Amino acid sequence: MKKSFTVFLLLFVAAVLFYAPEPASADIYFTLSNESGRTFKEIWVGPSSNEKWLERDRFENRDGSITSLRSGYHVELWPNMNGRQDVRYWDIKVVTPDGRKHEYHNIDMYIVNHIEIDRSYEAHYSR
Repeated sequence: MKKSFTVFLLLFVAAVLFYAPEPASADIYFTLSNESGRTFKEIWVGPSSNEKWLERDRFENRDGSITSLRSGYHVELWPNMNGRQDVRYWDIKVVTPDGRKHEYHNIDMYIVNHIEIDRSYEAHYSR
């Protein structure tokens, strides 16, 4: 009996130590790194379930100006969560000064918290 209790206790402790609850989407934020060689003049982040981009998906600075990101730099971003607390999958769009748009879809923000966009405009995701 003592041996089975010890095994149970060890399994219980292991389960508690390795259990990582999913974050509440209100806690979602990520770092966007621009390694493209071009400035991003606009950054948009919206739920993957949206059929089109909404004005509230475009990031703005506190003074109301549009957030841009020079190459070689990064920025921490928090999606607009108002009414979107249950959203897990998000899309990102960056726009370069020549008007080209690059979109990245169905990013699991419960897992991904760093996105790097390289010179080929490919996104690399990590924790």
